[in-house]
Amino acid sequence: MPDIPADSTTSATISVGGQIQNTLEATGDHDWFKVNLTAGQKVVIAVNLGTLEDSYVYVRNSAGTVLAENDDGGGGRGSRVVFTAPTSGTYYIDVGAWEPDEPIDNYTGTGSYQLSVNNYVPPAPGTLDDFAYQMTHGFFQGDVHRFDVTQGDTLTVDLTALTPTGRAVALDALQIWSDIIGVAFVEQTGDAHITFDDLDQGTGAFADTVHSNGITTSAIVNVSVSRTNLHTFMHEIGHALGLGHTSNSNAGTAGAVYPNDAIWSNDGAAISIMSYFDNGENTYYSSRGFSHLPIMTPQVADIIAISNLYGLSTTTRVGNTTYGFNNTSGRIGFDAVQRPNVSYTVFDSGGIDTLDYSGFFAAQRINLNAEEFSNVGGHVGNVVIARGTVIENAFGGAGHDILIGNTAANLLRGNGGDDRIDGRGGADTMRGGVGDDTYFADTGQDQAIELAGEGNDIVYSSANYRLRDHVENLVLTGNAARGFGNDAANRIVGNSAANVLDGQGGADVMRGGLGNDTYYVDNAGDRAIELSGQGRDTVYSSLNIQLSANVEDLVLVGAATRGTGNTLDNRLVGNGHANTLNGGLGADVLRGGAGNDIYIVENGSDHTIEDAGAGRDRVYSTVGWTLESNVEDLFARGSASIALTGNTLANTLSGNAGNNVLDGRAGADVLRGGAGADTFAFRSGEFGGLSSSTADRIADFSRAQGDHIDLHLVDAHVGLAGDQAFAFIGTGAFTGAAGQLRYQVINGNTYVYGDTNGDGAADFLIRVDGGINLAAADFIL
Repeated sequence: MPDIPADSTTSATISVGGQIQNTLEATGDHDWFKVNLTAGQKVVIAVNLGTLEDSYVYVRNSAGTVLAENDDGGGGRGSRVVFTAPTSGTYYIDVGAWEPDEPIDNYTGTGSYQLSVNNYVPPAPGTLDDFAYQMTHGFFQGDVHRFDVTQGDTLTVDLTALTPTGRAVALDALQIWSDIIGVAFVEQTGDAHITFDDLDQGTGAFADTVHSNGITTSAIVNVSVSRTNLHTFMHEIGHALGLGHTSNSNAGTAGAVYPNDAIWSNDGAAISIMSYFDNGENTYYSSRGFSHLPIMTPQVADIIAISNLYGLSTTTRVGNTTYGFNNTSGRIGFDAVQRPNVSYTVFDSGGIDTLDYSGFFAAQRINLNAEEFSNVGGHVGNVVIARGTVIENAFGGAGHDILIGNTAANLLRGNGGDDRIDGRGGADTMRGGVGDDTYFADTGQDQAIELAGEGNDIVYSSANYRLRDHVENLVLTGNAARGFGNDAANRIVGNSAANVLDGQGGADVMRGGLGNDTYYVDNAGDRAIELSGQGRDTVYSSLNIQLSANVEDLVLVGAATRGTGNTLDNRLVGNGHANTLNGGLGADVLRGGAGNDIYIVENGSDHTIEDAGAGRDRVYSTVGWTLESNVEDLFARGSASIALTGNTLANTLSGNAGNNVLDGRAGADVLRGGAGADTFAFRSGEFGGLSSSTADRIADFSRAQGDHIDLHLVDAHVGLAGDQAFAFIGTGAFTGAAGQLRYQVINGNTYVYGDTNGDGAADFLIRVDGGINLAAADFIL
């Protein structure tokens, strides 16, 4: 391509989305390219290096005025600028080479390059490994380099050019890096691996290395006196050890700008001391409330990156170490008394270790999982645990803290405040202390420990769980199925599984939720709560109880004798006692078991179930009812005119004030109509015996009340087809004609005889208590 003019007469153009290969042929050469943009259009202009050693790019308007520029914002010493067009029109991209203030040997500012223009796309978040790779590979465009040392080796450092203050800070920074990689830094004068200086009298700091084939032989770290702080020294030592920036920017005079110069949106000091963006200017972190604080250590991404070069120390703080208050780490940066308002990443090689933030009053979030941010001492995102580091214990302070464990067996102490404590994996011990605390358990071995009077506390458990003393509430989550209370008045809540909830002692409130749940009741104050459609649920009660709404089944255990249903179709099961079972309004199944049981029936679709010989049982019914097998007695309740029907046993049927129909069926039955115009009904072949003691008995026949004896379903003449009616003959004797009906008063009671075959002898007998002069009108024949 011919040489491109270095002014607005250029005919070279580049479109958005395009790229051009070109060359700077001579020192001082500039290539101008036209690009058309619309107002507000935001583009990325990048110069990637070929043989050109160090590019510089300008964006100019139609008059040639510089609107934006960049030196080293691209990879290596390439250039990158993000530009937003203020108006629609033609702009010029001016590509040149960096021009040093003084000549540099073998530097010509010539060579090939590639120019590209693309619409700006906001960066997405990167992973920690993305950042680590960028620091060791991407920033250097694959020119990875490191000192040829590993844990246990030594690097020499020359600090003689620094002020006493600078030397002290540099030694702190070196020791912190040594803690991580296990390489010792030893001072010597001259000919050191790393030489420190403070010759830059401005506010700058830089580092440079000499390396070949991936091995660094020497490095220079220059930190101006005005930049003497721990963060800057750790940053520049990071460069000396082989770490680049987390973006491709080298800052330069304009400085790096977020998000334009960021590769990933979460590029910031929260994860790397090699980042140019603090938590205030990076909106990814500032929108999440992250604090901008002095940094005491390399951060979590830095430790991953440096481990990829040198490995990690296995001997750093291998004992039981406490960080924060009661600090035993030996590093002042971890001391919450001397350094309460700082940010750091905890690296630790072993032992049973503790994050102790018990002296803070603000609400905190302490997360023991590696690579997760903690909010400590009233700040946000200021503490992280390094990858591979295991910290077992965490202590909160006086605020409403959140404590999150890891897979180890953690000791988590909330201390004051209404704390939320989550053990995560492992058999954890959790102590909330004073306040209304919330616990999260994922194994039955997790222990939520409270003392008396320390608040109203709750456990959320994804495993079967039993509350310890002085913890009031339990909620089952995940795959948990069984929840047990203690002697307090507990609240126990199930999940969508078929839960078993047992409040144990105390007046407990139990809510099963979805699923076919089972409740155990042992206190008069216990309550089983269900919503409509949440499964078929069962209560096992050792007390007399009435089912609450939406609970279907009840089983009496222990000393319980009375069970009452609700409006649903209930199943009520008794025990060995004389039970009283009342199903309520639904179509209920009532099973008394052994004992003389009483059934209360309010629905014609109810069922009573008894085994043979399991006591003498009775039904009280407000609706027409037929006794089922093995139930002996039936009583009408209320005042409705209902029919009462027996079975094959010797039944007792008792009516109410209504006009009842009483039909004892087979067996020697006792029928008592009560008030009202009652009908005592009989059927062919379903009479009692022919003696006074075995005959069916009407105990309270009253003509005055309109009672009748109904024989219309009894065939009066068995020798004829069809159903024949009786002929009432009063007190006269049978004459040998089939179908005669007579009565006789004997010893104060009335006996009704019927001859259905004409042999002159009674084929059935009905006893009517009292001496009553019966008439044909008293019968339905």
